[in-house]
Amino acid sequence: MRILRVLGAVCLLATTAAVSGAQAQDLKMALSAEPSSMDPHYHNLTPNNALGSHIFDRLVHNDEQQRPIPGLAVSWRLVDPTTWEFKLRPGVKWHDGSPFTADDVLFTMERAQAVPNSPGGFGIYIKGKTFIKVDDLTIQVKTAGPAPLMVNDMSTIMIISKKHATGAQTADYNSGKAAVGTGPFRFKSYVAGEKAVLERNEGYWGTKPALTKVTYVFINDAAARVNGLARSNTNSVANPSRSSSSFTVSRAPRGVT
Repeated sequence: MRILRVLGAVCLLATTAAVSGAQAQDLKMALSAEPSSMDPHYHNLTPNNALGSHIFDRLVHNDEQQRPIPGLAVSWRLVDPTTWEFKLRPGVKWHDGSPFTADDVLFTMERAQAVPNSPGGFGIYIKGKTFIKVDDLTIQVKTAGPAPLMVNDMSTIMIISKKHATGAQTADYNSGKAAVGTGPFRFKSYVAGEKAVLERNEGYWGTKPALTKVTYVFINDAAARVNGLARSNTNSVANPSRSSSSFTVSRAPRGVT
């Protein structure tokens, strides 16, 4: 479960509504910072990246110590000083049931460099790299010179579906039309300035989340976030400013992702 670690390493939980074990079905969390879009390539911003990582996967993931681990790529190797090869995970399905292939990766790397009206995208991690499809589950990345940060760079770009993203604009991700990923949660709804709702992806290739539904409510005022918890409008608060005897401060347990 990436939720607590990524969107609030420290969160406030109502004592009577602690989410754990069999009770961990629905979570309604108040966030202090909201994403500027549901488009995973529109804005390289922490709230965007944190929320998007539950819907979309990257080729390379990071563990709790920020060490690279397999994501949509199961392995990678340096073929020669200017060529990296990534083997893709077999059997992965998009949320609509279609297969994930190298075509999606190549499309992603092209699209992520040129999102219209992006205030700050991901081009810096892709610039100077040429992506080549070897077969459906293998890609190679060629550079003009040695690229020692290649694995780190590939841990920043969320992979999108070529099928759903072709011709899609940022608005299509905000509406959910193009927000089809391979991640542990599926897009349910998004209202800018209000909330985002995700539902568990029952066909996820990795460990299935304990939560079946997650609602993120965007409340930038710290007092209002805690008051919402007190009134049971939410059952957790990211980045709380205070606590009382009615609440407990909780951290994601070691190893929770």
